[in-house]
Amino acid sequence: MLATRFPVSRWLFGLVLIALMSAPVAAAECEPSQDPSPPSDEATGIVFYNETQFAMRVFWSGFDGFLEPYSDWIQPGERAGYDTYVGHAWFVELNTYDGPVCGGPISAYGPDTCQMRILYEGGIGYDAGFCDF
Repeated sequence: MLATRFPVSRWLFGLVLIALMSAPVAAAECEPSQDPSPPSDEATGIVFYNETQFAMRVFWSGFDGFLEPYSDWIQPGERAGYDTYVGHAWFVELNTYDGPVCGGPISAYGPDTCQMRILYEGGIGYDAGFCDF
């Protein structure tokens, strides 16, 4: 009897391990094509603060309108900052319990660095300085 259960429990453990390893890949709510970032030669910066309980990713909308990943998973309590240009469009994607949630576009409106706090309580929220969203 013991020899019969071992292969089943080993198989089940492998299945659970595969599911856990592939969970972050499932987040894909941000549509791959958005409005493109406009041309700009006014340099600025943007900083994203993950003040949620979920991991998030950051994307930049290229001049062709396709989202380009700019981060690996940013964990709760972490931040990520980037050099950018005024008006360039950025998006965040949270990997929530209910599935992925996309937020954006977010952009700096002047030379001061956009400081964007990402929040989540039943929906994505923002608290920002020097940002348009």
